[in-house]
Amino acid sequence: MIDLNVVTPKKMLIAVDALQDSALLELAASLARSQGAQLTALFIEDINLFHLAGLPFATEVDRVTSAELKFDADRIGSASARRIKRIRQQLEELSKQSELTISLTVVRGHYLAEAMAAAATMDLLLLDRPRGNRSLTIKKISVKKFSPPVWAIYDGMEGSERAFKLAIDIAESQKSGLNIILQRQSDNRIAEMEQQVKALLAGSNLASHFFIQSSRSYDSIMQYVLERGCSIVVLRADRTDPEASQSAASLFADRLGCPVLLVA
Repeated sequence: MIDLNVVTPKKMLIAVDALQDSALLELAASLARSQGAQLTALFIEDINLFHLAGLPFATEVDRVTSAELKFDADRIGSASARRIKRIRQQLEELSKQSELTISLTVVRGHYLAEAMAAAATMDLLLLDRPRGNRSLTIKKISVKKFSPPVWAIYDGMEGSERAFKLAIDIAESQKSGLNIILQRQSDNRIAEMEQQVKALLAGSNLASHFFIQSSRSYDSIMQYVLERGCSIVVLRADRTDPEASQSAASLFADRLGCPVLLVA
């Protein structure tokens, strides 16, 4: 990802799908405005569906009539075209409301891999949670009857402060709490990082909680995220280790059902 300090306009990418939440689109537009960024939406057609449609025995069942229909490439292509049209309409409406120019790019592949590849030239990448995890997240929100917290990962490396400031802005705009994961580099640095974060929080009335993470596996905090809910995770994109960024994004978006904002 490129440096945020260059004079060229910043670029932001949101990876969307046919069931895109309007709230996440609105957040993308708000971030693009505040960061002075150009906003691009990326729609990823699921290549697995097209591969499945190529199998001679593939069928699907109509929800209304229970009739079996042949699962072929033409029908999948038509359904995808309708989804893209619906997304364009959503983006056009959002563009009018936000006074932003929003472009749409369509690719075919695997969601996370295509999003991370496209983000190579972006300053900000917003990933949605997969469709299968949406009902779980919505259920958590409705049962607990509170706005789930923003989670921010802070390791004190270059870009951490920039990402953390965005996390504060998002938490304040959503009137939610902020949970901070301090990613341990050494025992001596934990206290230093905590002081850095508290300095950045000065003047904010956010309710905040700290968690210590000893490695990049995040296994020790997964249960905390599930128990407390998650509106979005904000973390820096690691320029020196892109695979680490992809691994973290995959964990939170895919396994835990949290939207993810990667900040270069």
